[in-house]
Amino acid sequence: SSISSVDPSFLLPRLNQVDDWQNKPPLKYGKITIQKSKSAIVKFNQAKKNLDISMSKPDDWVLIIDSDLDDIFIRVSSSIIDQKLGIKKKSSNRINSEGLTGCVSIYNSTFAGTKINSNTPMQNCEDAINIINSSGHIASINILNAKSDALDIDFSLLDIERLSVQNSGNDCLDLSSGTYSLKRLQINNCGDKGVSIGEKSDV
Repeated sequence: SSISSVDPSFLLPRLNQVDDWQNKPPLKYGKITIQKSKSAIVKFNQAKKNLDISMSKPDDWVLIIDSDLDDIFIRVSSSIIDQKLGIKKKSSNRINSEGLTGCVSIYNSTFAGTKINSNTPMQNCEDAINIINSSGHIASINILNAKSDALDIDFSLLDIERLSVQNSGNDCLDLSSGTYSLKRLQINNCGDKGVSIGEKSDV
């Protein structure tokens, strides 16, 4: 199905707490706006259009909000060396103290030729990558070693050229409430479902 077949008014935000972050100074890189936990490290190379995100603690998180991610390469990694730091009893609450489920959450943003790589085996978030209320074309998403779900997409209109997931503690891909085109999908070693398609999803 075409990703243009859904009425844009259907895209409803899930994050009721978004306005609260306006009280915290965001990081600004041109058309990219970021909020983050204190110990998460974010670097942007304007010339190469590389956005590098490094998690220093198991509960670190990054929110990319209201951003134009055209031709951006987002690379997410963890700098945690002591694996004992990542061992934590799984909480029954999917949402952290900031109202986010993702190690990296991308909210109300647009994509064109965007690439996303993630390898965060020691992070305690529910989703390695969570995309919410966003639209456009993603060239590739590669996720390795997600502790729980690998990729969760909600309320979005997305055309994904290639998705690869290797080693996910729970679902490799969760889709809900939107229209999604997936041209090439490669998933291996999913702890639960390979692909979970929720209500009001057109894939």
